[in-house]
Amino acid sequence: MRNVERLFKIMVLQNATEMQVADGKPVMLRIGGVLRALQTPPLTEEHIRSVFCEIMTPLQKEAMRWEANYQFTHEFEGKWRIHITISHGHGCMSAVCQLADGNMGAGQPAHT
Repeated sequence: MRNVERLFKIMVLQNATEMQVADGKPVMLRIGGVLRALQTPPLTEEHIRSVFCEIMTPLQKEAMRWEANYQFTHEFEGKWRIHITISHGHGCMSAVCQLADGNMGAGQPAHT
């Protein structure tokens, strides 16, 4: 399992609807409408970039270089779909990951 997918797994297990990561801050989960910090060290821009690049195609990585707000969807464990928005500019990087839906039924392909 990739590093970011470990975080997605925690997100699902904690019934979080959203995960936020930002340069210089710990990982945050939105649970029951409340944003809560996980017991993680503050992340760096390099760490954020590397964990998300693990799940991106070469074309997505190239697009992210040129777009200040890059969005894509990732499916993991065959049943969870996460919408991801990565923002960067002015020396700061952040990402918002939102759980799109629960178990994906037949005929609902994930777009990665």
